[in-house]
Amino acid sequence: MAGDVEVHHQAEGGIKTPQLIEMLRRDSPEVTFSFVLGSNLLGDLKSWNEEDPDWWTQVPLIIVPRPGFP
Repeated sequence: MAGDVEVHHQAEGGIKTPQLIEMLRRDSPEVTFSFVLGSNLLGDLKSWNEEDPDWWTQVPLIIVPRPGFP
């Protein structure tokens, strides 16, 4: 589902992850979305959206271990 939204927005310059999650939650409130990311990116989450540094607390996180990262 996210893939279709991302493809649609490519022509407009793309969409950032926090805005994508917000859009998906708004358009499909009956669905529980999760955000999957590698452990190497975990420390950078707050910097992905300066206006709302805690955006990532709005969805369940699934952290995939990456070699060399906690």
